[in-house]
Amino acid sequence: MDLNKHKIAQRFNKYAKGYDEAAHLQYHVSEVLASYMYTAIVRHNIPLESNFAMVDIGCGTGFCTQSIVHMLAVKGLLDDDAMPSVLGLDIASEMVDECVAKFVDFKPQWQFSVADFDHYQVAESMQGAQDIVASSFSAHWLQDIHGFFEKSYKLLKDGGLLVVALPVDGSLKEIDAVNKALPEGKHLPTLKFPRSDDVMKSVIGCGFIPKLHTRQGFSPLFPSAMDALKSMKNVGSTPPLTPPLTPPLTQKTEPLSGVTSLKTFAQKYDEMFLGANNAKVNGVPAVALSYNVLFIIAQK
Repeated sequence: MDLNKHKIAQRFNKYAKGYDEAAHLQYHVSEVLASYMYTAIVRHNIPLESNFAMVDIGCGTGFCTQSIVHMLAVKGLLDDDAMPSVLGLDIASEMVDECVAKFVDFKPQWQFSVADFDHYQVAESMQGAQDIVASSFSAHWLQDIHGFFEKSYKLLKDGGLLVVALPVDGSLKEIDAVNKALPEGKHLPTLKFPRSDDVMKSVIGCGFIPKLHTRQGFSPLFPSAMDALKSMKNVGSTPPLTPPLTPPLTQKTEPLSGVTSLKTFAQKYDEMFLGANNAKVNGVPAVALSYNVLFIIAQK
C-alpha cells in the first residue's frame, strides 16, 4: 500500500482539535484493549513494575496511554505513588500538541514527539528498555506492519508486553460493497486492511509469544450514510492514497470529487444498508459502519 504520509499527517492535524469528541469508537477500542491487557497479566501472572516504561505508537490524543494506565491503577496493579514513564509518538504534530496539553501535569515522566514509526530509528538507549509497547487503532496506517513488530520487539525488555489493537480485513465492509455496486469514478478511497492471519504470523515471526489474541467486531450506527461518512472525516480517517485507490476494487478509479459524487455514494449506501439487519437509532432505521479489530497481547 502506497500511503502519502504527508497528507495523512495533514488530515489528522486538521481534525485534532475535535478528535476527542468525534472518536467514540477509537476511545472504546482503547478501553477494550486495556481490559484485555489486564486479563492477560492476571491470567498468565505476568510481572509488571509499578514504575513501568511504555511507548505508545500512533498515540493520537492519548486514548491508549490513558486507558492502560487508568486500567492498571483501578485494578490495583499500580502503587498510589507510581510514576510510569510514557513516550507517545504520532505522525501528526497537532495530535502531539493535544497530548502535551492534556497531560501537562504528568511531565516530565510523560513525553510526546512527532515521528513516523515506519522511519523511526530505535536508539540504542531505548533498546530493551520498555515494559510495554502499545498501539491502538493506528498500526494500520503504517506501510510496514512487520517492521512495526520488529521495532516493538527491539524496544521491549525481556518479558515485556506488546499491546495492540488494529482494524483488519473485513473492516468497512459496507463501503467496499457500495464501491462494488457503483461505476468507476464514484468510489470512496479506503485502506486495504491487513489480514488477521498475516498479522499474527508477523507477531510470532518476530519472536513474540501471544498471550491473548481475539478478533472482535464493532458496528457503530448512524442515522444516515452521510452521517457515517462525516464520522470518518471528523477523525481524519478517510485516507489520501498514492495512487488514489488500490486494486482490485479500485483499479482505474479516481477518488470522490465534488459534492455530486459524494451524494451519489451516500445515496447508494443508504439504499443498500439503511435499516439492514434491523439497524435503528432511537427507533429510526440506521446504517452501520463496521470494523473488525484484532486485539493482541504478546510477550517478548
